[in-house]
Amino acid sequence: MRNQVALKHLSDIATPKIQKAGTSIDLTCDERPRLFYLFAGSAKIYRLHPDGRSKIIRFVLNGETFGPPIGTHNECMVEFMEASSVAIVIEENLNICRERHPGLNGWLYEQALEEAHRLTNHSMLLSLGRVEDKLLAFFKDFQLQCKIAGRYRNPMTLPMQRSDIADYLQIAPETLSRVMSKLKAKGLVTVSPTGGGVNELSVRCEAVEKLCTACVEKMCREVV
Repeated sequence: MRNQVALKHLSDIATPKIQKAGTSIDLTCDERPRLFYLFAGSAKIYRLHPDGRSKIIRFVLNGETFGPPIGTHNECMVEFMEASSVAIVIEENLNICRERHPGLNGWLYEQALEEAHRLTNHSMLLSLGRVEDKLLAFFKDFQLQCKIAGRYRNPMTLPMQRSDIADYLQIAPETLSRVMSKLKAKGLVTVSPTGGGVNELSVRCEAVEKLCTACVEKMCREVV
């Protein structure tokens, strides 16, 4: 109920926008801070470094808010991975709405906590040693994200490409391809061409659960 009320208030003050797949928005160039809410679709947020490098730091699904990442001092962009519907709210309008509808604050707080949680999870994921462990942890985390967004399927279809996953996990594309081939041989991952040189990735969720459990048990034995 809180989500429905919050979305109603946001809809009243937001500027709706349809984004085609592959289009992007600069999250940090505008002098007027903005909040974004993804009604439908998916996107990736990446940070641009002064030396020209870019790094994906978050994947966004429908039902999530986003904006400039907490504590960032670099330029950040959001690129939409599929046709998406996004609501853009100017901060001053949001502040007025919060004063009129105090219940909105609780929902915004939950969204901020969720964003902080995902960024923390990303840091923990990068600290894992083996590439296969990183990949399995990513699959499991994204599986939960899909459940929250109401787009969970088994097998789970990923909206991002392998190059995006490699960038997010900060591993070489060639290394990811080798690990993907191993998981494909185990029946965990399937790759289906969709045309235009693009491949659709699907993941068997129950297999992810079993392998993640096995990896945790192995790490526990190594610690002991």
